[in-house]
Amino acid sequence: MADTGSSVAKIGIIGIEGRMGQAIAKVLATSKHGLVGGVGRGEQAFELAAQSDVLVDFSAPQAIENNLRAARGENIPILIGTTGLSEMELGEIADAAQDIPVLQTGNTSLGVNLLALSLIHISEPTRR
Repeated sequence: MADTGSSVAKIGIIGIEGRMGQAIAKVLATSKHGLVGGVGRGEQAFELAAQSDVLVDFSAPQAIENNLRAARGENIPILIGTTGLSEMELGEIADAAQDIPVLQTGNTSLGVNLLALSLIHISEPTRR
């Protein structure tokens, strides 16, 4: 993991303008984790990935391919909470999981606190 000073992980949010993106950003504002930024609808995550230790994706199914490509390009973990994924998109996620840590769930009803705890664990591997 990159040197983050007092932060445990530099976190980038894909879908930062949505309800979950905003909730995660709010939690990160009061945590030891660092929010490096986010991208909204129609924006690419490549630059965000280059600045992050982990990506959190609450965007749209049609963005999954590029979001996975961004995470793989930087060899960083990605947590995917996007719902409505097709079998093809789930296959893309499974393929990416061969190269990088991926946590994919469509059920976030346990709340953002569990998400933050998960981020600690998936951001532990050293960036290569």
